[in-house]
Amino acid sequence: MISPVLKQGAISVDAYFPAGNWFSLFDYSNSLSVTEGKYIMLDAPPDHINVHVREGNVLVMQREALTTKDARETPFKLLVVLSRKENCTGEVFLDDGEEVEMGKKGGKWSLIQYNASIFDSTVIIESKVVNGEFALSQNWIMENVTLLGLDNSVVLESYEIMVKSGGKWIKKSMGRGSLKVSGHFAIAELSELKMFIGKEFKLKLNLSVREGK
Repeated sequence: MISPVLKQGAISVDAYFPAGNWFSLFDYSNSLSVTEGKYIMLDAPPDHINVHVREGNVLVMQREALTTKDARETPFKLLVVLSRKENCTGEVFLDDGEEVEMGKKGGKWSLIQYNASIFDSTVIIESKVVNGEFALSQNWIMENVTLLGLDNSVVLESYEIMVKSGGKWIKKSMGRGSLKVSGHFAIAELSELKMFIGKEFKLKLNLSVREGK
């Protein structure tokens, strides 16, 4: 959600936030929790745009670059904004940027849908791929996964990744990842995953509660 400044010279904006947990897209440690919709005054300096993402969403992003072509060749990152109230979903449609007819059978496109849920001490993230051959032909890689909205009392014990290949699920990797506490929430980072975005995967995170919490 973008909260634009509509008055020339203004350095703040009175932005409306529907109920839920919201995280700044440019500073994940900056969050807002709203029990019911209300207006909140935000700083809006000339060099900053207020963009927030709500719990329950999954975003697919790439690095910035000087041209669209160069940006499309950078690794992908998955941003998962968890919620204990609802499932988290998101999708990305990828094509060659040139084909006129979108989504035709066997065309130069892929659709990847994501779903994430949290169950007590486990987080499950899954992808479903349609026409994945095109994405595989481009060697597009999912390099990092970032999870927002975890309770600040949790510890990330481990994670494991299963990748679908030839109709079978194969364990790809296991690891520990990193976790940083910020206010009421914790941020989990999984890096150097190197998963082909054109292959379906299941990612399981195992959590525990920090002692004294």
